[in-house]
Amino acid sequence: MQPYAASGGALDADGLLYLSGHDKPEFNVLAAPNGTQADLCGDHPMGIEGQAIVLDDSAERMVIGISRYSSETRTLKIPPVSVPSGFPRLIEVNFVLKTPDDLSHLTPANLT
Repeated sequence: MQPYAASGGALDADGLLYLSGHDKPEFNVLAAPNGTQADLCGDHPMGIEGQAIVLDDSAERMVIGISRYSSETRTLKIPPVSVPSGFPRLIEVNFVLKTPDDLSHLTPANLT
């Protein structure tokens, strides 16, 4: 996904987080952190650069996205994902977006 951030994502019933990036034509699968960093369980080519994705949780388990360049819908069966033992499964992604005013009290010295 580097060098840019995620464009879209979905939390699946399997407890894994599926993300699409802004530039690379792929989606990534992450497990919950077992500490401070999420574990990359796989990256899969798909041709959906820069767009959000949605998961179809039917028996086929599909990820669906749109190609930014061709405006075509792309569908891919989710391949088996291997999660290292000991990693918890996500049940919720919960965060609050902060505005610059909310963060004005932070300085480089107290960000670590």
